[in-house]
Amino acid sequence: MNRRRVLLAFVLSSACGAGPSGDPPGGSTGATEVSSSSGTESASTGLASTSGPTADASSGGETTCEGSTPYGDPDPEPWTYALVSEAGRLPQVFVPRISGDGRYVVFGSDIRADGTAETLQSRYLVRADNACGSLETLLLTGLDPEDLTMLDQLELSGDGGHLALTIRRGAVLEAYGYEIDTDALVPLHRDAGGAPLEGFLGGLRLTPDGSHVLMTSGSAGLVPADDDMIADVFVRPWAEPEHDLISVNTEGVKSNLDSGNGAITPDARFVVFDSAGPNMRPNAVGGSHVYVRDRIEGTTEPVSPEPPVAQQAFQGGYRPQISDDGRFVAFISVLDHVPEDVDEPDRDDVYLVDRTTEAIQLVTGAVAADAAVADLVMSADGGRMTFWTNSFDSPRAMWVWDAVTGELRDVRTDGAGTVDDGETLFDARVSRDGRWLVTLGTGSNQIEPAGDPSARLIVRSLDALF
Repeated sequence: MNRRRVLLAFVLSSACGAGPSGDPPGGSTGATEVSSSSGTESASTGLASTSGPTADASSGGETTCEGSTPYGDPDPEPWTYALVSEAGRLPQVFVPRISGDGRYVVFGSDIRADGTAETLQSRYLVRADNACGSLETLLLTGLDPEDLTMLDQLELSGDGGHLALTIRRGAVLEAYGYEIDTDALVPLHRDAGGAPLEGFLGGLRLTPDGSHVLMTSGSAGLVPADDDMIADVFVRPWAEPEHDLISVNTEGVKSNLDSGNGAITPDARFVVFDSAGPNMRPNAVGGSHVYVRDRIEGTTEPVSPEPPVAQQAFQGGYRPQISDDGRFVAFISVLDHVPEDVDEPDRDDVYLVDRTTEAIQLVTGAVAADAAVADLVMSADGGRMTFWTNSFDSPRAMWVWDAVTGELRDVRTDGAGTVDDGETLFDARVSRDGRWLVTLGTGSNQIEPAGDPSARLIVRSLDALF
């Protein structure tokens, strides 16, 4: 059998400790490289078979591994996946997404897991099994490899078995759901005749079991109450095109300005989102604010505090996250919601709100006062958050905040406490258990071949940072 080498290179940069989600992972130590054969398609699953695990495609199945990674170690170092093409180059990788327990990562690549590609324009989705250190190519029957050249969004469910993705075709984004076990492709965001809807489409999210899809759409006609091109938030079941309009106030009136950036709880009951609609809360003037919609009670409650009259047009809250039980909501805001927020005016900060006690906590107090914040992600229990910052006098940094210790750590810090300013990390996702982080990175510790500008796919234990 023709075999290609897939290297697992270690990036030596972390400290030790424990986190809020339970005991650190235990298990066997891992080999530093595994092999992957050329893929042979299987009709029963959405994977091209490679050497490595024999397991169910969903997370948590029994697995027999030919290789392994530090995933099972009690104090794991970060590790990096590097696909090597037939030409001996590193591929371009993009949009990594991680399963709820950190076992699986799905990402885009311009080569298959075995190092091959049909054309220079071909793109593929590859799944890494962190328990085994193996790489497998998703089949995505019904889509051409060149279709993924215009991959715009990608989301992985918590169980590791479902994907939601969008592909740009001209001015239209086509959305699909994909079940890995069955290799089944489900069209999303379609009109009554099955054609892709025109208009804005974004904010794809999945419940952990893949049973519901959350999206932001600027298209008219998904529900009778939405006949305009204002962006709204919707929830639909995986298999049925029955949409529930989320961006409405408690009286059921839809927002009269754009809404988006939704997040959803596992039972699909609570959806958090931001909206600029003045009709979403009493006496609102403008600016984006954060709301939680209870789909069972039919209520919509504001979460971001009421801003002073002089600041109502500012961004009071946006890009929110919600814990699994709906109790904790995190969001970014340019307003100073607590007295200890003493940074420069109009600069971003991250806040955590306890909806039960109405307490609000500043998360970014240790970050540079002039830093701009983006890509906020929170774990399922609200115990950890990740985000990156930019400031005028320091490089882009990736941060992890831990609720138990109250500490904020730069992910680029090595075991000696030194921050590698030559490394840039981006497109981060934290697993739902709060213990694992996947991110892309480039920088001074670039793996071989030296000097290749391609991004690396890095998996890190967050337990090891605290």
